Amino acid sequence: MSNKDLNKFFKRKTSNIQDDKKNKSKDYKTKMQSVINAQKMLDSDVIEENPLKSKMREHLAATSSQESKENKINKAALQSEEEKAELTANLKEHSGRKINHLGDSDKTQTPSEKEKNSDDELKNPKINNDAKSKNVSLTNGPKENEIKIGHPKLKSFWKAVIKTMNGMAYGLFATLIIGTIIATIGGFFPVDSTAYKTLTALATALKYMTGLGIGLGVAWSMGYKDLKLLSVSVTGGIVSYLSGSAYGFKVGDPLTIYLIVVISAKLMDLVFTKKTPVDIIIIPLFTSLISGALTILLSQYLAFITTGIGTYIGVATQYQPFLMGIVIAVIMGMALTAPISSAAIAATVFTQDAYLANPYVAIAGGAALIGCCCQMVGFSIQARRDNGIGTVFAIMFGTSMLQFKNILKKPIIWLPTIIASAILGPIATCVLHIKCIGAAAGMGTSGLVGQIGTINLMGHDWNVWLIVLFEILAPLILVYLIDLIFWKTKLIKVDYLKV
Repeated sequence: MSNKDLNKFFKRKTSNIQDDKKNKSKDYKTKMQSVINAQKMLDSDVIEENPLKSKMREHLAATSSQESKENKINKAALQSEEEKAELTANLKEHSGRKINHLGDSDKTQTPSEKEKNSDDELKNPKINNDAKSKNVSLTNGPKENEIKIGHPKLKSFWKAVIKTMNGMAYGLFATLIIGTIIATIGGFFPVDSTAYKTLTALATALKYMTGLGIGLGVAWSMGYKDLKLLSVSVTGGIVSYLSGSAYGFKVGDPLTIYLIVVISAKLMDLVFTKKTPVDIIIIPLFTSLISGALTILLSQYLAFITTGIGTYIGVATQYQPFLMGIVIAVIMGMALTAPISSAAIAATVFTQDAYLANPYVAIAGGAALIGCCCQMVGFSIQARRDNGIGTVFAIMFGTSMLQFKNILKKPIIWLPTIIASAILGPIATCVLHIKCIGAAAGMGTSGLVGQIGTINLMGHDWNVWLIVLFEILAPLILVYLIDLIFWKTKLIKVDYLKV
């Protein structure tokens, strides 16, 4: 073969390689084989050795080496540069992919590949340092460019608070709230009847168990089992029993019970890190003594704080009923839908003692109740297009928290209920003077507890029943109209509220 023919052959093959590099064609492997064959031809004795042959051999080897390296990095050849850019962006967004120094993507690493990668990084620290200098991880994608929401310890603390407050809400519902419902039912019977006496006694017993219920709910939410579960539960009953000015059975301050139960549980964890043969004696003894001591030391101060907060809200509502009606209704309604216990907040703020200190606390509780009703009734109406009748009733009389995951995806769906709360809150405080205290103020229409709380505090007159109807029908009509506007303007679309 002459040098002229060899030169043409070389140009044709290298041209094919450059085309393959640009297009990333599907037959890449086949054409790479042709390059290998060309290399073998140059290495054979068919063509005499000359300077041109040596130069072409070096150039072809360099080109082949470059393509081989790129083949190792990009095993899956991409159709176009647009696809390559799109894949690179996706890989940078999701961890678990391998990103090279050029931004190209590789397949997900197997455990053996990860182990090999780790060995390579130990042998070649320069590789790891280069990757760090470019803010790129060789195994898990970008690290320094990741979005971090808050400090990990702060997130963990907030998560624990939400979890334990939900446990507190379960305890309140199983005791105090159910007791209030039963007492309200008993109020419909004559005072001298057996039904009245029985239901009243049962309701009183349930209310006295509030401390035990909160203790059990908090202990369960903290993941305790067996002896520790029971020991922490009992601390709630101890706090409830000792938290009055004179020792005796009483409901107790929910916030005091909650805080002392949590503190006692954490101290128990610090002291009893390992099992001992006498755990059955020393763990209940320790939690009982600690909770009793903390109650004597802290209960008056904590009760003063909670009563002060409730009284302050009552005074603010007294002098600024319109503004406070908006603020309380919106905040408490949003707390109901978010993974925060609105019932626990209401039980802590709108207490009986605060109500006795300032009657406007009950009106503030009425604004909180109407805000919660707007969330539950409103979301049930909004969800009618995307869900069945069972889900609609579950939201209306169960919990609007079912929509919280959809709120995170499409926050716009929260606006109709928030707007309704801001409109109806001032009506509750300035016009109707709706009253409600305790946990019922944070329950909305869940089990009709809020409505029962209104009747229990305001009486059984016909105008009170009209107020109860207003708590349900007004949010229903108002949110329906607002949602209709959002739907017509295409701010809310199909499946936005699918549960």
